[in-house]
Amino acid sequence: MRPSYIPKKTSTSDSYPNNPKSIPFGLKDNACPNGTVPIRRKDNINDINTSKPKDYVYVAISRSKSPQVYNGVSANLTIHHPAVGNDEYSSAQITMKNDPDFIQVGWTVNPIYYKGDMTTRMFIYTETAGESCYNVDCPGFVLVRSDIPVDSLLTPFYEPRGPFSYVDFFIFQDTTIQNWWLKIGHDEEPIGFWPGQIFTSLSKSGSHVECGGEAYRDPTSVPGPTQMGSGYKPSRHVATNSYCYGFVIVNEEVKVELVRDTEAYTNDDHRYGIEDKIVPKHGGDTNIVIEFEHIVIYGGVQDYE
Repeated sequence: MRPSYIPKKTSTSDSYPNNPKSIPFGLKDNACPNGTVPIRRKDNINDINTSKPKDYVYVAISRSKSPQVYNGVSANLTIHHPAVGNDEYSSAQITMKNDPDFIQVGWTVNPIYYKGDMTTRMFIYTETAGESCYNVDCPGFVLVRSDIPVDSLLTPFYEPRGPFSYVDFFIFQDTTIQNWWLKIGHDEEPIGFWPGQIFTSLSKSGSHVECGGEAYRDPTSVPGPTQMGSGYKPSRHVATNSYCYGFVIVNEEVKVELVRDTEAYTNDDHRYGIEDKIVPKHGGDTNIVIEFEHIVIYGGVQDYE
């Protein structure tokens, strides 16, 4: 099964500093047999209430200001390995919302869910009026690829002062049958979809989009706050920043365009930072602006000195 149409995006990575590299992921030569898909064993994950906690969750995001019709959202997320405690998590994601429904995809370090596993993994989160879950733990996301688990290990992650490692995440709606599809990386084939009928409002379209970081802190933890992204607030030091770049949406006409009507938001500006800006891209060796790009810089706990 595949969507009737995949909106076309232009590449942004060639124009960005630090030579960003799209990292490989998936099972490669160890894909599941035809007709089957990779699912993590239940004894490797915690059977927990996956409704996201409200207290002690901190975000640093770019979010749309007012409701609009969105048929997709996409961004390249640089991959990091933030330090977290055993009862904490840290993630970066893109989000498509139409209350009470929302879907997210990105990367996470989540030893709560993965029973002590501190690696950086891809994740999916689904919330509807009736249910919420990670990955494929509830009737929601339908995986169709035999070679890409929804919790794929993401390595190498981006080291401060090193080259960027990133993954391109793309959520879009097949407006003919109202399913929401997920495409990851530069592969033309989506990895799966959310059936439109599981949603109350999101089956019609999205109304808000977000991109950025999220961290859950155990209030009893020592020594202190959970890292987000690279562990540094945004700064002029490009190599220590965490990025959500090439932030675009699919509009009502099913065309890809910049997300323009946004605001930077964090609920803890002492520990975490967020910058939200549209910057020019230049063509070749000239100073002619050929197009623009939406970039979100987020993260923190410690300032770069």
